[in-house]
Amino acid sequence: DLLANAGNIREAISACNSWMSGSMSFTSDNERPVQPVRIYRKHMGRCGEYQDMRNAIARAGLIPSTCALNSAEDHVWNEFWDGRWIHWDGAVDNPLMYENGWGKTISSVWDTRGDGHIVQVTPRYSEGYCNFTALVLDPGDDPVDGALVRIATENYYNPDMLTTTTWGTTDHTGTVTIPLGDG
Repeated sequence: DLLANAGNIREAISACNSWMSGSMSFTSDNERPVQPVRIYRKHMGRCGEYQDMRNAIARAGLIPSTCALNSAEDHVWNEFWDGRWIHWDGAVDNPLMYENGWGKTISSVWDTRGDGHIVQVTPRYSEGYCNFTALVLDPGDDPVDGALVRIATENYYNPDMLTTTTWGTTDHTGTVTIPLGDG
């Protein structure tokens, strides 16, 4: 019923945002559910619960959506498909709002699809990004295929601790390239 009068995906996303604004409060208690039915029953949540609800609403409406994660800087949101992946965090198509509006230094952002596939999307969310390339060789100087390369940064809440912000796996040449925010 919510999406019956939507003429296109953008109108459907707008209807979803309106419904969520009327159904949830941006707050939490000690329970942080991930199941959309439980989140709806509580009528509250923070960015994680909002992400789970947006994803559930979009998928129920047959709108392709993903979950975007900026784990090192403690924020999550969604993207939906309308000819390209579009930022969706209440605000629509404003991917630089975290750097330019919130003042965050983005280390990395990645999407996770419903099938568990992960895609690095940092260049969409950081004006200045760089590509970090690692070459992993074994003791005989031969490339290592399938080596896990983890990137860590200071923890958002405790700068004396490190947090894994992203990772990649080397290919048959022993190389992996990972986009990172330039800060």
